[in-house]
Amino acid sequence: MTTYDNVAPEGPKGLGGWLILPMLGTLVSPFVLLFDLSDSLKIIEGNPPLQNLEADLLLKFGIMAQIVMLLGWIVAIVLMFQHKRAFPKLYIGLVTTALFVAVVVAYFGEELGMSLNKRMVALIRPLANLAIWGTYLLVSRRVRNTFTQ
Repeated sequence: MTTYDNVAPEGPKGLGGWLILPMLGTLVSPFVLLFDLSDSLKIIEGNPPLQNLEADLLLKFGIMAQIVMLLGWIVAIVLMFQHKRAFPKLYIGLVTTALFVAVVVAYFGEELGMSLNKRMVALIRPLANLAIWGTYLLVSRRVRNTFTQ
């Protein structure tokens, strides 16, 4: 019986090439979420509960989502530098979650006074991220050769 465990993978390997871009996004995401979370907490801190129940629930949903995503991105950073197989799937899961949150915000964002342009930008960013980098992480030989543990 032949085993292929000791055979070096063909093609590029390591955190380089186009993989640098989703890697940078992974490293920056917790800081962006901390900034967004501080903005959300300032809204709650400065005001009594919002008069509109939908807006109040949306804001609380957003804060919970931001906390969960922050923890997820921190785990993703650890998995990325450990070259764990779970990293690409976690990355795609986090971006998919961000897209879901963006859809909710785009739908209900008017209740919080968000402009249509701001809601659309918030929706397009995770959609493009998922379409481009999610696909890359699924089909790239470098990704397949790098995240092997």
